[in-house]
Amino acid sequence: MRQLLRDRPWTLGVLLLAIAAAAFGVWNLTTTEAYEWNGAAYDPARELPSFTLTNAEGQTVSTAELEGKVTLIYFGYTHCPDFCPATLTDFQRIKQDLGGDADQVAFMMITVDPERDTPERLREYLGFFDPEFIGLTGTSEELTPVKQEFGIMTASQAATPEQGDYYTVDHSTKTYLLNADGDLLLEYPWGTTAEDITEDIEHLLDS
Repeated sequence: MRQLLRDRPWTLGVLLLAIAAAAFGVWNLTTTEAYEWNGAAYDPARELPSFTLTNAEGQTVSTAELEGKVTLIYFGYTHCPDFCPATLTDFQRIKQDLGGDADQVAFMMITVDPERDTPERLREYLGFFDPEFIGLTGTSEELTPVKQEFGIMTASQAATPEQGDYYTVDHSTKTYLLNADGDLLLEYPWGTTAEDITEDIEHLLDS
């Protein structure tokens, strides 16, 4: 080896570069495997069937059209007094924190109250948060299989005479993250911070 280095001094530099490259590869693999998601992960990600609903412009759209983008999905309704506006406010923060990467992410709310959430109502409501947020509605028959895919439970509370026609809808409050292939990768329980979700999305986009 010493004779080789005397005869070919450049060999040491090549050897050191090779060792450094190998060490970086091991470090990169280790750090990738060591990442811990902030939500409950599906391993492997669960393939979902595409579904077709009506957006806030009154157009029929398929979720297959979103493939290529990471998608955050929340099931809520526009008359929701608490969980829904709080979640959409978190969506605002996430989009802002993603900066230039935000154009690789779709933010979606699917209604659990199709009787009141018309396309016009969704457009008006989501416009308060971000006009680029996607709102989807449909008939109860169209929405039921979608809710079943995500395990969403809902129950409408009967209106009282004092409330007039107003009523609330009890519903699941998780947020779901789909990867760019449209597969369900993560779900977040209520209370997960916008910062934690942003961190996961940034990791996913960098992977």
